[in-house]
Amino acid sequence: MLWLIFGGLLLGFGVGWVASRLLRRIDDRLIVITVTVAVAYGMYLLGTTLHTSGALAVVGAGLVMGSSGRKTAMSPRTIEAADDVWEFISYLANSLLFLLLGFELALTNIVQSFPGIFFGLLGALIGRVLMIYAFMPLQDVLARWWARRISRQLSRLPRPRPVPSAWRPVMVLSGLRGALSLALVLSLPTALEQRNLLKDIVYGVILVTLLGQGLTLRVLLPRWKDKLARAEGKEPAPTQA
Repeated sequence: MLWLIFGGLLLGFGVGWVASRLLRRIDDRLIVITVTVAVAYGMYLLGTTLHTSGALAVVGAGLVMGSSGRKTAMSPRTIEAADDVWEFISYLANSLLFLLLGFELALTNIVQSFPGIFFGLLGALIGRVLMIYAFMPLQDVLARWWARRISRQLSRLPRPRPVPSAWRPVMVLSGLRGALSLALVLSLPTALEQRNLLKDIVYGVILVTLLGQGLTLRVLLPRWKDKLARAEGKEPAPTQA
């Protein structure tokens, strides 16, 4: 179980680091983009072959290549071209996933899974609240300690910064579930017991978070604008009459 949960991420981190080091020797944007696509697809196949999560392996490789690899191995021109390519791939993949979601919902009776959806959604919201309000203060403490003890010249790692407390309600509501959750549940073995129930729960949580929290954010974000500006020490933007 531990290998299934953490093995994919560790595998992705390792391959992503190796690929980032390799890309430092390449200055052709077409080859660099080809390598990023090959790593993404290859990581899924490699993770599945090694009996761990292929999706999490792709996420791990993407995190490394999108952060350190992007900064150290890609020119500005290559970054701009890669962003355009991956933006289109992301749009296409999301469209196909949610089209598949529509087909799946048409073939299932999601009403019967309502209790499971309710508790799944409740667990996701409680987990999000605990994560934000328990770990963000710890991150703020680490950021302040880092600013006092670690010199900019001596540290090569990105410097953490405290997050204003006014951001936390917005961060809780921004915990939307979407394409990754859908891809993970659809990749479950067909022989798994209660697979259909798990699919219905994930479908329900996705719909509620996207329609409920997504629309709520659209209403609340303009009201939070001045509060966030004050938290950052800035003057609120003047409102138009």
